[in-house]
Amino acid sequence: DGAIIFGVSSINLTCDGTVLIGDDSGKGIYIYGYDYINVKGCELRNYSDGIFAKQYATILNFHNNTLLNCSKGAYMEYTYETNFTDNTINSQKTGAGQYGLEFQGGVGATGDSIQVTGNQFTGSNVQVRFYGDTDDCLISNNVFADSGQVGVYTWTSSADANAIANFNI
Repeated sequence: DGAIIFGVSSINLTCDGTVLIGDDSGKGIYIYGYDYINVKGCELRNYSDGIFAKQYATILNFHNNTLLNCSKGAYMEYTYETNFTDNTINSQKTGAGQYGLEFQGGVGATGDSIQVTGNQFTGSNVQVRFYGDTDDCLISNNVFADSGQVGVYTWTSSADANAIANFNI
């Protein structure tokens, strides 16, 4: 259920500005349990999930992508060592379940990290959401604008060594 589906590990996807347009359903990029994935320069519009990764996918890097009008710009479930850098996430959709980036489950186990740095967020009810155990995460140098409710939201039973720094709202 994706426009681009990863079926192996160790892949570099460089879109060079290629635009993928959905119909407000499905996933733009789908990663299920694969590691060492790099996605750069893609524009994903009008998907339920612009980028979707789950099932212990490790070492995922998303750089210089544009995610427009997706219910969830990116949804990460049980991913580790995930980096979002210099992306633009813009959704004017409102209502429950509208997130720029969502990290859910046992995200960022001790010793691992999730980094959200240098991104621009516009719209969405919640622009970055951590739900579940989140350890060793860094959110820095991001711009948060026009959120319906919250820029960064964490809800967790365990949150150790997380940092939020150098941001503009």
